[in-house]
Amino acid sequence: MRFDGKDNKQKATVMKMDELSGVTVPAHGGATVSLMKSGDIEEMKKNLFLEAVEHMELQDEIYDIIWKVWDYTDALHDVALDIMYNQEKYPNTG
Repeated sequence: MRFDGKDNKQKATVMKMDELSGVTVPAHGGATVSLMKSGDIEEMKKNLFLEAVEHMELQDEIYDIIWKVWDYTDALHDVALDIMYNQEKYPNTG
């Protein structure tokens, strides 16, 4: 839409955008957003879906690692508490 009263089309030749924020409080400053335009909306939907699935698989792998680390940390915590509260079971050999 033109605001100068003319109706002929205009062509943008230069565009500079430093930041465009769609939120009032940013959640992740390092996040990026990609814009795309496609004539084949179904192909674009398929590609976006496949990319989302790929990220979900990576997220699942990360969660698996976190849960393993949590299990080890939890076990270490339990042993430390056991040693602390039951010192007679664990004589000081040091």
